[in-house]
Amino acid sequence: MNSAFRAMIIAGVLLSLPATAPSVRAQQFADGAATQMSPAEAQNGNSTASVSAFGDSSEPVRIRSAFAETWQLGDSAIHALRGGQGVGGLAELQHGGVSLSAENLVVFDTAGADGHLIRVYAEGRVLYESHGQWRHLTTHSMELTSAGPSEISSDYRTTGDPQSEPSALVRRAIARFSPTRDAGIVQTALQVGPDTFAPPQFSTVPEGATPLSRRVQIRPRSSQPLHVESSRSTDTIPEEQVFVISGGVNVLIEGLQMDIGGRPIQPGLVDLSADQVVIWTQPNESVGLEPGQTLVQPASTRFQVYLEGNILVRMNQNTITASHAFFDANNDRAMLLNAELRAYIPQTGGEVRVRAERLRQVSADRFHAQNGWTTTSPYGRPGYRLQASDIFVEPGPISPFTPLDPNTGLPLRGNPLWVTALNSQLMVGDVPVLRLPKVSAPAEDPHIPLRRFVVEQDRIFGLQAKTVWNLSKLLGQPAQPGSQWDLLADVLSQRGPGIGIEGTYDRQNSLGRMNGSSNIYYQYDSGTDVLGRDRRSVAPEDSSRGGVIWRHRQTLPGDALLFGEIGFLSDRNYWESFHERRFDTEKD
Repeated sequence: MNSAFRAMIIAGVLLSLPATAPSVRAQQFADGAATQMSPAEAQNGNSTASVSAFGDSSEPVRIRSAFAETWQLGDSAIHALRGGQGVGGLAELQHGGVSLSAENLVVFDTAGADGHLIRVYAEGRVLYESHGQWRHLTTHSMELTSAGPSEISSDYRTTGDPQSEPSALVRRAIARFSPTRDAGIVQTALQVGPDTFAPPQFSTVPEGATPLSRRVQIRPRSSQPLHVESSRSTDTIPEEQVFVISGGVNVLIEGLQMDIGGRPIQPGLVDLSADQVVIWTQPNESVGLEPGQTLVQPASTRFQVYLEGNILVRMNQNTITASHAFFDANNDRAMLLNAELRAYIPQTGGEVRVRAERLRQVSADRFHAQNGWTTTSPYGRPGYRLQASDIFVEPGPISPFTPLDPNTGLPLRGNPLWVTALNSQLMVGDVPVLRLPKVSAPAEDPHIPLRRFVVEQDRIFGLQAKTVWNLSKLLGQPAQPGSQWDLLADVLSQRGPGIGIEGTYDRQNSLGRMNGSSNIYYQYDSGTDVLGRDRRSVAPEDSSRGGVIWRHRQTLPGDALLFGEIGFLSDRNYWESFHERRFDTEKD
């Protein structure tokens, strides 16, 4: 799945909406977007319940992760933990009857006279459990008390430099616990007095660094003027500025950045059009959000958009239509109702269509589509389609050949995304021709070196197992642009094993463009050749057989062309016996 395609699949909880005011309907969308459902829950039809949790201050706080980075600032220790030691890939925290697991954890451990006050911030696939009751969350924060420091078990640990700029994860955790944030924190175990959390003092951003910003412009979709209502909402903490715009609205957003699978994706200009739009943002960062004006605000500023009625979203050459939509730029949440995505495929010049009743994005790299289908047919009623009751796109397992960061031991480009479809059907017209209860496959390169595996059976070679392996991935080397080299490994039950190397290249050198192909293959043959009517059992000259072929073309200055071939065959019958099609069509 390419970056533009992944960035287009923005979705969230979609509800059957009553005929209420746009701002009320929009708030219903936002309230439901944090609820997350797993493939198992979708298959079983179950949801989760939320409860309060209480820990035990006499027990230590135990944390397990794949990677941990620690800063020591006076009496406080800060731990940034990523990944897990188990199959799920989640960092885990245990304290009495309370457990917390997530993709990322930040722990502030402050020593005091009565023990240790431990603040925990979690984000990404958060699972919070207390005495057998659990809930899924997008982010979570809580306070714990313990007689001793937190006990951390990690596969790879480093010590951070207090003089360096903290990571975005640590900055988000600091913002969550900052005294300027009025939202309450879940108290588990001993109830303490007023929050005295002091944000740790890292060095500031180096001079000359430019923070990310976004530019927002609102304009009418037609010649009719817009109707704009602006008010400050005091029902939220902190307060928000709410804009309700109707009359056919076009919203242009530039400078967005999405984090998909650990990789920053900048889709460029996002063009949103709808009959009505509701926008939430910070009051002090909303000056200029008027029709015809351009608002420039930091990328960290809260910015949420709800749209309804004839929605059209354009990003590059991709479009989405929907009846209702919600987009949260800061929390990687979005939702679409009755949505259809048309994504351009540059390799074929065509489009792929994805349609669903409900599309959700529940975190930066987790998506969920309900009652959807996909097809490459351009017709409104496609003649063929692949449909499913639930489709999940989420990080999956990594292969042993996945490139790892030498400093962290984690995947260099994040975990590969996998697609899981439940109750899948391949439809031709309205007739199902194939049913599968559950299908799971990588949505992008899973870094597995095996490129092809074929099993065949015939009377000449017997049972055949033929494999093609990506040589670069097999050796753990980066792929060279413009070239592809494969290892061939085959077993023929009536003839014997074979092994070889096959490759193509198309590159530019100092003389000009060069391209070519090469094939080296060795076959151990314990059988006889079957070559025709009067040659049904021809014994080979030697049991060691094979060939070498290299073809090369080099463009030279002055429109000159240099080309050549080198070939070698072990015997006159090898080519005809093992590669009959190439024997009939290629040069002798």
